[in-house]
Amino acid sequence: MSRFTFLTLFVLSFFCLPLQAQERLKPYEDYIRKYTPLAMTQQVVYGIPASITLAQGLLESGAGNSTLAKNSNNHFGIKCHNDWKGKTYSHFDDGEMSCFRKYSKVEESYKDHSIFLSERERYAFLFDLNIKNYKGWARGLKKAGYATDRHYDKKLIKIIEQYDLNKIDKLALNKRRAKKLIRNWDKEYPEEIAKAEKPSVQTGSKTRTQKEKSPKVEKSSKKQEPAIGKKIQPAEKAKDYSYIAETSRERQIQRNERNERTDNLPHVINAVQNHTILYKGLTPYIIAQYGDNFDNISDEFGLSPQRLKKWNEWPPRYKISVGDIVFLSKKAQSWDGEDGVYVVREGDSMHSISQQFGLRVSAIYQLNGMEFGESLEVGQELKLRAQE
Repeated sequence: MSRFTFLTLFVLSFFCLPLQAQERLKPYEDYIRKYTPLAMTQQVVYGIPASITLAQGLLESGAGNSTLAKNSNNHFGIKCHNDWKGKTYSHFDDGEMSCFRKYSKVEESYKDHSIFLSERERYAFLFDLNIKNYKGWARGLKKAGYATDRHYDKKLIKIIEQYDLNKIDKLALNKRRAKKLIRNWDKEYPEEIAKAEKPSVQTGSKTRTQKEKSPKVEKSSKKQEPAIGKKIQPAEKAKDYSYIAETSRERQIQRNERNERTDNLPHVINAVQNHTILYKGLTPYIIAQYGDNFDNISDEFGLSPQRLKKWNEWPPRYKISVGDIVFLSKKAQSWDGEDGVYVVREGDSMHSISQQFGLRVSAIYQLNGMEFGESLEVGQELKLRAQE
């Protein structure tokens, strides 16, 4: 076995470990497969860890599916600044319309990101760090003010560790071998990875054949909680899904009205677009679009419908509505945002609040010393994290 063949197999080995990382998202894995050569190039040429470049690209571009990435090939959220002479793109960011750099191709975005970091004084201290110190780089980027997100460094570190991106840093340390791997990536990698791709997708969600054979009835003993003003007896808690009915009734009325207006119009098939991965704290989520259902989201992200329902604490027969927040991993037990208290409003339920902040329903009850199923009152203050 040649050195290069061994190196290629080593790369394949850490891209095909779905059993070790049950919450890996397929769009992230696809992005890593596609742009690893570019990230390695930045490490070889500019001394920026490939893991940091990939993690920033994933986070800033929503795995390449954000509006900014699609319309301007800008994968790192770099704004125009006074020294930019190239094309520009106006995009709404942080509550205002901002000027962003626009590139003719993604490769230019990767190169410009490296130049942006290497030529600015405020990032100079990063290049004194060990190339394998991805945690130091992540914390340094936050300290230098690359992004306003208070969790920016934690998100980068989580992505790097969840997808084993630090292994790419080690591959790129030997520049001669790294250059050979980069040159032959398109020739050697896609054919082999295509063979190993199917098991990765099937571990997260069942194949079409398996779905057809699976029983349609799903059993759930998970307790649910009521909407405001709804009192239930202890024996009814396990089967009560009124919190969903209360929060979705208005949406159903709006859907009915929309259907009445469009019944006489020609039928148009709406193709669901790929979703941009967003975050609440450190928990990834998407916003449901028109035409979304558990099957298409399951296929896109390599996650089973059962997991999606469990993580979002939805009942077995729940149907996704436009605008729903759909979490792609387990929700947190404590909110780490600026506001640690939430004041209950009309129409709120414990579930709607849990989706708003990415917290598990049980965690909110526990944080507030409430019994599961206890009703909420308008104006009530809910703790979102333990008191310091």
